[in-house]
Amino acid sequence: MPRTVTVAQRIAHRYYHGLAGLSLFFGKGGIGVRVPCTTAGIVTIALKVPGCYNSSTQRSRQGMAWIVAKGLHSRANQRFRDMTVLNRSNPGPQPLQPDGAEQRMRIRGISWETFLALANDLNDRDVRLAYDSGDLELMSPSPLHDRYKKLLGRFVEDCLIGLGIPFEPAGESRWIRDAARRGLEADESYFLDPAKLTKIAGRAAERPDDPLPDLAIEIDLSEPRLDRAAIYADLGVVEVWYYDGAMLRIERLGLGGTYHSAGESIYIPIQAQEAADWIARASQTDFLDWLEQVRHWVRNELAARPRPPR
Repeated sequence: MPRTVTVAQRIAHRYYHGLAGLSLFFGKGGIGVRVPCTTAGIVTIALKVPGCYNSSTQRSRQGMAWIVAKGLHSRANQRFRDMTVLNRSNPGPQPLQPDGAEQRMRIRGISWETFLALANDLNDRDVRLAYDSGDLELMSPSPLHDRYKKLLGRFVEDCLIGLGIPFEPAGESRWIRDAARRGLEADESYFLDPAKLTKIAGRAAERPDDPLPDLAIEIDLSEPRLDRAAIYADLGVVEVWYYDGAMLRIERLGLGGTYHSAGESIYIPIQAQEAADWIARASQTDFLDWLEQVRHWVRNELAARPRPPR
């Protein structure tokens, strides 16, 4: 316990100095800080103590909270009493989260510059960011989240490859639009527009004037804290596939700048329910066998379908 107290005091002094009413508590795997917030009541933040826990779930959740504490307080010198943090001691009714869901946190009152600085610092940490005009969402993906992300991404890529459709994968790249003060990190993203493919020409899209992707994949096992569809619309992403662990829906960007539900992809001649059925089928066999089934289906059935109009 003496070592834990020392770490707690050091963290409190460095990152929470000057916050009236601060209190500390101790638990397995780390410590916690309770901070008064005029707009949100008592804010409770979990902090990791390296080497004091074994659970990967605890590591993910506490690590994310530690990033928030360190990144926001040391870089922006902001106080939690000036923000609204949406995991407080008396938050009211909250939706039940399914087993294996992601951990999400939303913080208001974050500047664009702080978001960019924090995003640069978190490149090597398993935390995904989204930003919308002062609101910041941090999401720590679960193993189940990443499994669905991998399955759906692999399914899309095998369909594109089997149909001979040119594309460039962009993965979990961070996409931002400075003018709109919006940005996010998709689970998977792809370039499919011929003009965009010509411009990036087989390289990473990392130059200031590079285009933004055409297709994105979103795994949402828990409810997002921000309007991610509005962010995607500002980025001009034509199509987004959302999967919640059971249902898959395809959203297409309309002329008015808003998304509408589409029964079929504009890039692949497949319906949303078919894609969901294939992801569900992955739990009934091993990955290699599932992959071979997908490729056989693409060659013998999907390839015979007419391509959707673009």
